[in-house]
Amino acid sequence: MRELTPFALGQCLEISHAVLRLLQRWLEIGIPENLGADVANGFTRVKNFLAAGGTLRSVWGDLRGSYFQYENKAPCWLG
Repeated sequence: MRELTPFALGQCLEISHAVLRLLQRWLEIGIPENLGADVANGFTRVKNFLAAGGTLRSVWGDLRGSYFQYENKAPCWLG
């Protein structure tokens, strides 16, 4: 693992992959109950989107000509 920097500078790939792994785990075992209604609502939307054939993928791009930015992307609005 890289040295930690303020605002997770240089950690976007690791964070994106960790989020995808966490979502996959929650899809398998369910979301922890202690995360609150907002998280549960957001997770339910993602779960329904994926169940309907939607996809999430890790993508990267150039951020303002200074950084590479990794993120998880759905090809349409989750509504």
